[in-house]
Amino acid sequence: MKPKEFEYFVEALKSLPTISNKNASKIAYFFLEADEVFYSQFLDRLTSLKSNIKFCLNCNNLTSDSLYCDICNTDSRDKNKLCIVSYLEDLEKIEASNSFSGLYFVLNTEIKHKDLKTAKKINLEKLENMINKFHVREILICTNMTIDGELTSSYIKNFIKEKNYNIDLYRLALGIPMNASIEYIDWESLKYSIENKRKID
Repeated sequence: MKPKEFEYFVEALKSLPTISNKNASKIAYFFLEADEVFYSQFLDRLTSLKSNIKFCLNCNNLTSDSLYCDICNTDSRDKNKLCIVSYLEDLEKIEASNSFSGLYFVLNTEIKHKDLKTAKKINLEKLENMINKFHVREILICTNMTIDGELTSSYIKNFIKEKNYNIDLYRLALGIPMNASIEYIDWESLKYSIENKRKID
């Protein structure tokens, strides 16, 4: 039987995304065997992460030196166009594909089809503020091609329609397989899907 302090730490690690019980135990053993220099550097960086990294007041992207992220602060971006993504990893993937030149809005969640109450986690007020602030005229909804992603897309579409905005709404082009997450789609397929986006009514 392992000491309770060890078990508590393993439980904390298991609460992190993608960390299984087996991996949590391996990480815990690694920490036990690490020297004081590692502990000091790790704690410093963890503290710095929590203290210095913030979410952009416009779009929920990460920022450290400003209230707004680098993308929102860049004058060359087409600020009348908005791409709505589920997670920060999706924003990074789309940026790396060089297929979108507008602004982003990161939901940091999706509506779970097994728990529709999760819709409350989507900050529609913040999205509305961004639409009004930048006079957005075109929105590309880039949520995942999964049941949850499609449910989230419909929820956002209905919200925008109810507000009677004069905005063209688009979804990723057909061709990306169902149950595919943006994060794992290859760049060429993602770029094609964005460049050939389909209008939704």
